[in-house]
Amino acid sequence: MKLRTLSLLFFLGIIHLSQAQTKSVLKAREYYAAGKYVEAQKMCEKGLENDKSTTELWFIKAISEYEMYLLPKYRKGDVDYFKEAMKSAVKAKGYDDDGEYFLQYGERFNALVVANNKEAISNYGQGRYPRALQMYKNSYELTGDTIALGMAGHCYWMLKQNLDAVKTMRKVANMNYLANAEGKHKKTYV
Repeated sequence: MKLRTLSLLFFLGIIHLSQAQTKSVLKAREYYAAGKYVEAQKMCEKGLENDKSTTELWFIKAISEYEMYLLPKYRKGDVDYFKEAMKSAVKAKGYDDDGEYFLQYGERFNALVVANNKEAISNYGQGRYPRALQMYKNSYELTGDTIALGMAGHCYWMLKQNLDAVKTMRKVANMNYLANAEGKHKKTYV
């Protein structure tokens, strides 16, 4: 009898937690669709307090933070929403094992990655190679951008990490060679 009661309480607890998570996701989606990015971001943070592995909340948080970054009102505050958006995007991609949510939200990451690459090339031009390297690696992680990976190889070279530079550049050359062999493009980039 006691085992049955404990089992029932356990399953009721699991149902309650899953419904709370669903509410967070639904509210975050609703806020994002309505253009209420601050509310969407806060709802995502609230939902992630309970369960950090809720993939969809990470995606909504990332795109909400990027939208906040685009608004002049949020550029002058204490929080760098561009940096927060990149962190959230990398975490979202990391939790999305089967790529289900990336298909749904990944297209919105393209603008984020373009902005990240602009910032990375600025850092590269100013000789801040460690920062540029991390930014290029994030871009590659999010979209598989071979140009970003190639630039990461250049950063390794400038940091005198020759073995990593050669490995990275070899990987880029291999990717471009295979793409050329499949007829995806006529020239290689590196």
